[in-house]
Amino acid sequence: MTCWATSDLLLLPVVTRAGDRAAPLAEPAASSATAPVASVDEAAMAAGFWVQIGAFRLRDGAESFRRRVRAEQDWIAPMLHLQRDAELHRLQAGPYASRDEAQAIAQRLREALALVPVVVERR
Repeated sequence: MTCWATSDLLLLPVVTRAGDRAAPLAEPAASSATAPVASVDEAAMAAGFWVQIGAFRLRDGAESFRRRVRAEQDWIAPMLHLQRDAELHRLQAGPYASRDEAQAIAQRLREALALVPVVVERR
């Protein structure tokens, strides 16, 4: 298994509900507090193709990673959304009208952030 370490995050591959595709799962290296969960914004529930950048057990980890992505890749900031799904907080960009468009964004993020984003479809 390949692991990627970033400042205070550990990224591990995780299988998404969509099947056998892997997505990075990140957890803070050391944290004992769980932040209260805010409601998911309407855009994060929209149908379409989404680029999942990370999945986090703790909201603090998701927020921290979102700040890092915004700082390093400001062009994607308006498209970033946190989606709470079961026990995970998913950092996703979108929605995009086509799978091809989402895959192009995923490739750009893969090269810029040295991680493996996954394209997911929400209906």
